[in-house]
Amino acid sequence: MNVGAEAVSQRSVRDSRWERWEGRLRERLEKGDLELPPLPDIAQRAMAMARDESTSAADLAELMNRDAALASALLRRANSVALGAATRVASAHQAVARLGMREASEIAVAVSLRAGLFQGQVYPTLANRIWRQSLASGLFAKEVMRSMGRDIEIAFLCGLLADVGQPMVLNELGATTRAYERPDEETAASLARALGPQFAATAVRSWALPGVVIESIMRRDEEPSEESRVASLGQRLAEIVVDPEAEIADFEADPDAVALCLEPQEIARVIAQADRIREETEGMP
Repeated sequence: MNVGAEAVSQRSVRDSRWERWEGRLRERLEKGDLELPPLPDIAQRAMAMARDESTSAADLAELMNRDAALASALLRRANSVALGAATRVASAHQAVARLGMREASEIAVAVSLRAGLFQGQVYPTLANRIWRQSLASGLFAKEVMRSMGRDIEIAFLCGLLADVGQPMVLNELGATTRAYERPDEETAASLARALGPQFAATAVRSWALPGVVIESIMRRDEEPSEESRVASLGQRLAEIVVDPEAEIADFEADPDAVALCLEPQEIARVIAQADRIREETEGMP
């Protein structure tokens, strides 16, 4: 067999394997056979606390103190160089007071989701990259929405959860295939990108999320809402944080930026947050 024919044969094998893996995942989706992960309890409670005006900093600090990873992430953020604080805080209560209820609750949601959904037992390197991308997407989405003078809490959740279906695909591949027949990491990443939106849409229907967040995920490909566009733009902006070789695109011409009526100076201000957002993503567990 010559080199050209061998390459065609190998590509044909890869294509047939892709079709088999994709078909198996789609069949499980259609039959409702997926074991969908629940939204972590701490994430639900932190979101509820952030929206409840009667909740105090002490209440949220107590919740976060129950989990060592949460408390550690909270203290790291409160004592980060980016905040420029003159004195270090040593307790969760002090950290919540410094950061504010909204940012502290975002940390709680992000870290609990990381542990519950993005852990990646089978594809840990890939799952970690998706996690970093998702976190950066949420942080950029928040900055985009801030430029528009809208609710930044909702924007963070929309950006953070935009790709939540991808780790679900990876987990499903791990649960339904034997080690010797699993796709390699590159193929798994392609399957996650292709099927992630359907997995996410299936999961969020059962999660206790604000309606606008669910809608942003359900409608991202058809009649995208404002929040969907903000999340999508956040995802593309996140590439400049996650990928060291990524080039800053012409975001002024980005379809979502245009649809959101973002001015060039607003886009420049958002991009200028890249170093801070990189530090925040690296500071998370």
